[in-house]
Amino acid sequence: PSGWTPPAAGPIEILERTGSLGPRTLVIHGNYPANGDIERLAVSGSTVVYCPGSHAFFAHRPYPLEAYLQAGIPVALGTDSLASNGELSALSEMRRVRRQHPTVSAIEVFRMATEAGAQALGRGKGRLEAGEPADAVWLDRSAADDPWEAVTLGEWAVQATAVGGRVVGGEANLP
Repeated sequence: PSGWTPPAAGPIEILERTGSLGPRTLVIHGNYPANGDIERLAVSGSTVVYCPGSHAFFAHRPYPLEAYLQAGIPVALGTDSLASNGELSALSEMRRVRRQHPTVSAIEVFRMATEAGAQALGRGKGRLEAGEPADAVWLDRSAADDPWEAVTLGEWAVQATAVGGRVVGGEANLP
């Protein structure tokens, strides 16, 4: 509107000023945190959603994943949309993270794709345990000795898929 001047602050600072940061806040992408933003996010308990495929599609500068994780900020793995990502696969996004951020452990990347996402969306703990939704994929790992490495680096073949505890694709006679 006429006479309106944008605030002299970045988006994260504006969210903080308006009381919009908190444990139920999802900061999608978070590609370019300004000075103080990482601290703001860490204190607020907000979750950052990292979409590696879209990040690469737009040729952004390197993503500050390690800085977010070191600050204790929950980071969930996202796929964004088919407009900027050729496939909407959490498994593919895990591979991208491992290639682009080799210092981030395989277990942490897997946690980003499971626990962090489920918790950010209020969909339980994101773990296979009693009382939790039982959506799962069985993978046949091949080359890697470490199953976390095999899953996050894509050294596998999908054997079966279950939704709600029921096998919906692949071999039905799995253990």
